[in-house]
Amino acid sequence: MSEDDVTRALAGARTDRTPPPDLESVTLAALRSRGAFPGARRSRARTRLVQAVVVVAALAGGVWIGEMRGSRPASRGPRFLLLVYLNPEYQATDAAGDVVREAEYSAWAQALAREGHLLIGNKVAWGGVEFRPNRPQTELAAMPTSDEARGLFVIVAPNEQAALAIARTCPHLKYGGRMVLRPMS
Repeated sequence: MSEDDVTRALAGARTDRTPPPDLESVTLAALRSRGAFPGARRSRARTRLVQAVVVVAALAGGVWIGEMRGSRPASRGPRFLLLVYLNPEYQATDAAGDVVREAEYSAWAQALAREGHLLIGNKVAWGGVEFRPNRPQTELAAMPTSDEARGLFVIVAPNEQAALAIARTCPHLKYGGRMVLRPMS
């Protein structure tokens, strides 16, 4: 077969050939008579009802699986506030080092959460507003100051000794940072 033969065959295939008008109805009737469409006579209302039941069942199943497999932190037991400070002894780093440290702290916090020991962990942004009685509010500096809280974690532990053991694993200590652990009531 030559290239011209292939070109002619393809050109002939491009013509629009419309099937006879009654071919569709004849074909569908033949398929129905052979049982090709079982249950095709269901009503729309029944179909919608079945779809709604399937959606509700899938949603309920997803919620159940989430409850059973979720890494929800333990909500029972004493809670402790771990404050992380940047103090003069803290070993500062450049921007690339900050990214690496942030990933290290994040991995530590995620491990605590998986074990059910962490309710919340957040880096504290610079700046803010200070309120005191009988004084106007004061805008805090939007840049580092000495001995300023830089992060917080709410830890769940069976007792203070366990909370201290958890706090000692925080990466902040190896960089010379200061931390304060306080029981919450």
